[in-house]
Amino acid sequence: MAILAIEEKLKESFSRSPYTHFLSLPINDINVRKSVELFHEEVRKVASKLPGFDTSMQVSPDKLHLTIAVMRLSTPESIQNASNLLMELTKTVKLPDPITIRLKGLDIMKGTEKAAHVIYARVEEMTGRTGVLMTLCRSIIEKFHQAGFITDGDSHDPKFHCTLINTKYAERGRSFHTPIDASEIMLRFGGTDFGSLQLDSLHLSIMERPANGGYPYEAKIELY
Repeated sequence: MAILAIEEKLKESFSRSPYTHFLSLPINDINVRKSVELFHEEVRKVASKLPGFDTSMQVSPDKLHLTIAVMRLSTPESIQNASNLLMELTKTVKLPDPITIRLKGLDIMKGTEKAAHVIYARVEEMTGRTGVLMTLCRSIIEKFHQAGFITDGDSHDPKFHCTLINTKYAERGRSFHTPIDASEIMLRFGGTDFGSLQLDSLHLSIMERPANGGYPYEAKIELY
């Protein structure tokens, strides 16, 4: 009984620890990145009409991505094993045709327009057969879940989105719990079409945000 209680305590402690890594599909298309940068510039022009907004909340174009799943890799061994699993997927996830998506329109993930925490671009799949992206991601999540890298609670279907503004990235001195009034953003830019792109790689990314460049990663594979 004592051993079981200790194991439960360890599991509970682990589940409360911060995420360290995530599986991601980077947005590498130059034109899409330029469209996002233009969007950020336009938002900054109306910053005075956005209560609570700060430019530090804007996601740099080189960090744009779709998140597939998050995980906690607490030891060098677990990081290496997860990296090895990703590399093994090259045998099974090579696609005959690229997956093409379009980033079009804005939406709120956490909160409301008047009190928003995350503003993201919607993802539209443009591949000939819709559902290919979800099928691929489900397969990847299942393999990482079976290997113990993704918990039961984190093994759900991903909600495809591309985050553009997130209050948790606010500069020091501001609380990420404080939302912004995004009404003006949604009114002016809610229908923005950022363009289409092909998803060409899958990364085991590290949950940290360097000042410059994209998210660092432990391993990556090409999708086709």
